[in-house]
Amino acid sequence: MRRLLSARCLVRLFAASARGQALPLLAVGALAALLLAPVPARTESVIRISANNPVRSLDPAKFSLGAIEFNYALLVYSRLTYFDDNLNVIPDLAESWEASPDQKVWTFHLRHGVKSHDGREFDAEDVLATYRRLADPEIGSVIRTTVGLIDQADAPDKYTVRFVLTIPYASWPAVTAAFQASIVPRNASDTLSTKPDGTGPYKFLSYEPNGSMMLTRNPDYFEPGLPKIDKVEFRIIPDFQHRGGRSRARRTRHRMGLAARAHGQAQRQCVGTC
Repeated sequence: MRRLLSARCLVRLFAASARGQALPLLAVGALAALLLAPVPARTESVIRISANNPVRSLDPAKFSLGAIEFNYALLVYSRLTYFDDNLNVIPDLAESWEASPDQKVWTFHLRHGVKSHDGREFDAEDVLATYRRLADPEIGSVIRTTVGLIDQADAPDKYTVRFVLTIPYASWPAVTAAFQASIVPRNASDTLSTKPDGTGPYKFLSYEPNGSMMLTRNPDYFEPGLPKIDKVEFRIIPDFQHRGGRSRARRTRHRMGLAARAHGQAQRQCVGTC
């Protein structure tokens, strides 16, 4: 089971990233006080996070910039697998998987009863559709070459996906944890750029490229009891000096200057408990 975000985890992860890109401890402490404070009944909880660049695309297959794109993906979408804090591959939409002896055939067993944000049940056909898009040259995904290792993919049943690769590949489960490999509903590919639809802990509400992105809690998320925070707002503030001043003034915003690994740790964990 994934360990999603709590305030205490957020403090530890934002205080010092893997590359030493630390945030001021006073700012981290202020955010911790906000997140750890009791929330009165029927009071909406919101975390506001600043970012200095807008996303290139709301379609995860087209991600290339990192930063806010990856944080948005971690909250709105799920993948077959996921990396834990030590970069071990762990289950996400796939509960388990196994390889053939020659490591050319990989079989993934999917969670049952997972719903996309539009209310439809997730199944193996969504996985197959996602990987077909990733392999499409017109999509231009940065992981298209790796996905090109797939010789064929099929669904033996509604909750099983099988990839047959052109070569033995022991790290195939790690490929399925890529942000670009976020699973999207098979009927949503034409609207992902304007109306994203995933199975993650938060639903997309709105996005203004030079303003903000709003996400709201997904009450049907497959991890019981999560997420804890009602809404997440990303504010696009290109000027770092201006952004820092607004953060100190309102004490409700956090700066995203972390390495990619810390992005994943911090953003996934702001929706749950350690």
